[in-house]
Amino acid sequence: MFGLTFEKLFFILLLAAIVIGPRRLPEYAGQLGRGIRRLRAFVDGARDGVTETTGVPIDQWRNVDLSRYDPRRIMRDALADDPVAERRADAAAPAVEGDESPAVELDQSPSPAESPSPAEPPPSIAPLSAPRAPAWTDAEIAAVRPGQRFVIVGGSAHPRRIAIVDLAEDDPVRRAAEADDPAVAV
Repeated sequence: MFGLTFEKLFFILLLAAIVIGPRRLPEYAGQLGRGIRRLRAFVDGARDGVTETTGVPIDQWRNVDLSRYDPRRIMRDALADDPVAERRADAAAPAVEGDESPAVELDQSPSPAESPSPAEPPPSIAPLSAPRAPAWTDAEIAAVRPGQRFVIVGGSAHPRRIAIVDLAEDDPVRRAAEADDPAVAV
């Protein structure tokens, strides 16, 4: 525990006996013992409180896979689902006898000429990490220093860091960061 060997513990006890003194050592040892007992009682009470509140024994908490509750994973899985395909599958399912609910008409899928190319996903399914160039104000463009590698966009609650190299070639912020003289870029 904590890399303490018997020799190190013996040295600490010997040092404590010298510093504290032989008369007060039993008193401090008793206080240390009471402190450890209080700490153990606190931990046991917290463990019992968690078990009582959640209804799940502490032993089962060790087996919980916390990565299942990662918000990024939840959003990725939610965005990967295709609700239109699910509705089409539900509509194509055979009707159950005695089911008097009206049939639901779904929008017809677009013809191959109208559908977007498979190489380019629709904008609603674009990857979350693809930076979109915001509308830059003159003050934001003027604040960019030559050689700057990143620009921070968004509010203070949800800032986003966009790499300058990910911006379009004709983006004014990229031109300002790549320029030798900042006055020329604007």
